[in-house]
Amino acid sequence: MTPTVPIPSYLRRQPRDRRGFPIPFVVYRPDGPAPAEFAVLDPEKWKRCVYGHVCALCSKAFKGGIRTASGILFPDGNHYFIGGPLCYTNRLFFDPAMCEPCARYALQVCPYLAMPSYQKRMPPKPDWNAIMETVGTARPAKFMLGRTTGFMLTEVGGELLIRAKPWLDLEWWNEGKRVE
Repeated sequence: MTPTVPIPSYLRRQPRDRRGFPIPFVVYRPDGPAPAEFAVLDPEKWKRCVYGHVCALCSKAFKGGIRTASGILFPDGNHYFIGGPLCYTNRLFFDPAMCEPCARYALQVCPYLAMPSYQKRMPPKPDWNAIMETVGTARPAKFMLGRTTGFMLTEVGGELLIRAKPWLDLEWWNEGKRVE
């Protein structure tokens, strides 16, 4: 299986998996022949995305990033987050912000986002109960694509999460297609 949705230009430079899909910058890639762990975020790359102001998928730098006392603000308002209804309501995320082309690509080709029968493998972590109550444990029926001016970091259950600023624009997606 190879991707049929055009890969955004900055994402084309990322390594590919055996199916031909680009491996997002932020995912864990073990040394050696083992495949990338798409369900596991690399902590060092996560920090680079959050503190270095880069897209979680293509690692392209966001323009205009400003660090403030309350968090990180991106004044151009073009930082996108994907999540289910609880993420929409609470504005809390594990995954760092993405640029628009990468976020739209992910909604169309990522098995977890675009295929309703796909079940994400979450790494076991017993102290995530408080976090899971804020972002949800089951795969949602639809996913939101939210555009915001930025985010700040917040602690939930002893873990750092990303809290998006209020939504500027919002779309809902299901099975790789935008829905009303």
